[in-house]
Amino acid sequence: LHRLLSHLQENCFNEIDWQQLANQFHLTQRTASRHIKEVTGLTPENYLKRLRLVSARVKLKETDMTITEVAFLCGFANSNHFTTSYKKVFGVTPSAERKRSGI
Repeated sequence: LHRLLSHLQENCFNEIDWQQLANQFHLTQRTASRHIKEVTGLTPENYLKRLRLVSARVKLKETDMTITEVAFLCGFANSNHFTTSYKKVFGVTPSAERKRSGI
């Protein structure tokens, strides 16, 4: 399970084929999903989104990339969806986060 979570962390910006991933780790898709949920408290899709958002937060604080660039780099299809997801998880918009960090 540790290897599975590490794989997701390393590949969180890529499109994930959950069935193929489960096969790679010799699990059924249902078992893989259940294990991820037990350990993280999140569904596999929500865990992946959380990994992307955490990475985006670092990029917002440490780079001068535009919010749209960060959104696309972190696997979001558009900046509106990114902003909505970001605010739901962190309680502030990406632009407010950037202002707080002084970039």
